[in-house]
Amino acid sequence: MQPAEKYLFTYKGFYFQPDMASMEYLETLEDFEIRDSDVFLVTYPKSGTIWTQNILSLIYHEGHRDGTEKVDLLDRVPWLEYNIRNMDYISRPSPRLFASHLPYYLAPKGLRNRRVKVVYVARNPKDVLVSYYHFSKTSLKLEEVEDFGIFMERFLAGKVLANSWLDHVEGWYSHRDDFDILFLTYEEMKKNLRSCVLKLCNFLGKRLTEKEVDAVVDQATFNKMKADPRANYEFLPPGLIDLSRGHFLRKGTVGDWKNTMTVTQNERFDSVFKERMEKLPIKFCWDINDELCAAISMLKRHSTLAMMEVLRSGHSLSVLSDKLLLFDLTALGDSAGSTRFPTASLTRVIGTCKPTHHDKAMQPHEKHLFTYKGFYFPAELVSLDSLEDFEIRDSDIFIVTYPKSGTVWTQNILSLILHEGHRDGTEHIDLLDRAPWLEANVRNMDYVNRLSPRLFASHLPYYLVPKGLRNRRGKVVYVTRNPKDVLVSCYHFYKIAVTFDDEEEDFGIFMERFLAGKVVASLWLDHVEGWYSHRDDFNILFLTYEEMKKDLRSCVLKLCNFLGKRLTEKEVDAVVDQATFNKMKADPRANYDFLPANFMDHSKGHFLRKGTVGDWKNTMTVAQSERFDSVFKERMEKLPMKFCWDMSDLL
Repeated sequence: MQPAEKYLFTYKGFYFQPDMASMEYLETLEDFEIRDSDVFLVTYPKSGTIWTQNILSLIYHEGHRDGTEKVDLLDRVPWLEYNIRNMDYISRPSPRLFASHLPYYLAPKGLRNRRVKVVYVARNPKDVLVSYYHFSKTSLKLEEVEDFGIFMERFLAGKVLANSWLDHVEGWYSHRDDFDILFLTYEEMKKNLRSCVLKLCNFLGKRLTEKEVDAVVDQATFNKMKADPRANYEFLPPGLIDLSRGHFLRKGTVGDWKNTMTVTQNERFDSVFKERMEKLPIKFCWDINDELCAAISMLKRHSTLAMMEVLRSGHSLSVLSDKLLLFDLTALGDSAGSTRFPTASLTRVIGTCKPTHHDKAMQPHEKHLFTYKGFYFPAELVSLDSLEDFEIRDSDIFIVTYPKSGTVWTQNILSLILHEGHRDGTEHIDLLDRAPWLEANVRNMDYVNRLSPRLFASHLPYYLVPKGLRNRRGKVVYVTRNPKDVLVSCYHFYKIAVTFDDEEEDFGIFMERFLAGKVVASLWLDHVEGWYSHRDDFNILFLTYEEMKKDLRSCVLKLCNFLGKRLTEKEVDAVVDQATFNKMKADPRANYDFLPANFMDHSKGHFLRKGTVGDWKNTMTVAQSERFDSVFKERMEKLPMKFCWDMSDLL
């Protein structure tokens, strides 16, 4: 949608902030008088502008470097188009430093004669987007959009201050021959600040001693800047920034977008930006650790002897890092040159290259869960007495799943297959009576005297099922589902299930519990692996939720064949029709809305939520997805089941 006029106005197709710039003033910029000694810093917003302002001020002003002058950045490097302090730019002493978000076509004409220096800093647009989003919450001059998804759509459409990131970067780069311009990226500055400071000094014709360069690099680090009242922009008046809601300088990292953007949002972003970005000669780093890990990997390949020597001697990781520093990084390409990563960075990243198991997963509360033979059960719902010796009949059928893997769906399908009265609607028996839970006899039924064929549902692991099942007498239908969708479905289910711990609102912490198996039914991997590796002990059919979504009719026929049930074409049609998600959700016999309030808080949601494949992408951030993969991927690759991760893959 269009941004509100209160916050933005357009001049020659470009968005500016009202109250900080006027049409009349902007019209004068075209003929702004340029001096040969002028330096212009140009960026798209949230691309390292303040950082580079600070670096340029440190390079040019000894009083900034040695701390003898208390002049802030807004005086050192004022904004060309936003003259907030009403300075007399014409009379400023040379060299004049200016910052600007202007597009190439609105820059003063004098810049185009290649007389003055332009430093253009670009940053990967996903980090720009996330930084921009958070900045809009602290800036009193920008419209606050609470929903990140809506803000992202505005950003992608260029309906934000400074318009489209792509247009801005492409514009300046494609017209680079019109200017005396140096291009830098935020990421290369993060990767090797000293190298970039030297590059800037060389471009600007500024000769600094080694000690002076050291001072620039030291004071331009993020932590030093954030603590420096001259550089942190906290000197802005209250009418511009609400410091109670955040700081102008937030994190200063590379790859933080992964902690905000969901996988779906990342895919949406790529669908809009990817094609045009591939044509840009500027190559962006999307996660600083990825490049450092790649560098370390290459260094390791070239330093096997050094590493073997260190490992044999029993020295620490810091010594190993020092050994690695014997090798330069010229093989890594132009972005690294012949520079060396600091030992501290190598030490830090060597650790992050390995899957790291966070310590956030806490023990579940005894009020909600208890353990029996190493397996988590919901408190007050489970009766485990005598299950081991539960008498099995040849005609028994057991639906076994890990929670939120299609259990209710399969209960419904089997009930429809086995009961004509369910198919034709003449019987109004709900699923809790049709296919009761073996370990949770909620209605205190007499399981022993139930009529055959008895149908049971269960989340039990293979080692806790009745012994009689192991002689391959009864039939077991095991349904599994991709674990990311299971995780997200469990998270939402915990919020409506009164018997579970719904106090934890943070999805990230819940995910850590799930990955550690500190949830109902313990670890997904153990459950699936356990049943599959002991498949020869049971008369078992494996199905996946995703294949049921892809071709339900085929799965119904497979179930009929496994169970020895012969249905007519018309009967199969009836099963398939009534087993669709929408039909189930509307069927009071199948939707579990019949559960009493002491089990389910129906005001918070329904037992059946979406019934899709790939919904995890709308909840999990990219960082969370990567974290999940680091824990699950290796073991999952050994499973013979191939999971589908996105609904589009089924088409």
